[in-house]
Amino acid sequence: MPDPIARLIPSTEVQQRGGSAERNRLLKFFHDEIAPKLLVAIFEAECAKELSEAGDSPALEHVTKLSQVLIEIIDALIVGFEEIKPD
Repeated sequence: MPDPIARLIPSTEVQQRGGSAERNRLLKFFHDEIAPKLLVAIFEAECAKELSEAGDSPALEHVTKLSQVLIEIIDALIVGFEEIKPD
């Protein structure tokens, strides 16, 4: 799986781009890479909630998946913002 963060541009190039173009690029990045993972996290959380309310043991699998997805999201945000912040 390709690393979506690798598509981010170093901060020197960001400073050379127009603000509107860079804003649009970042919005596309979040729409394409971050939003789908957030939706998965929400879905997994709801599954875990329903299963735990029913007393069903497979909830642990959903909670584990939720944790993994949220870690991926947080890592992507940290790396992404480190790459685009001004020097």
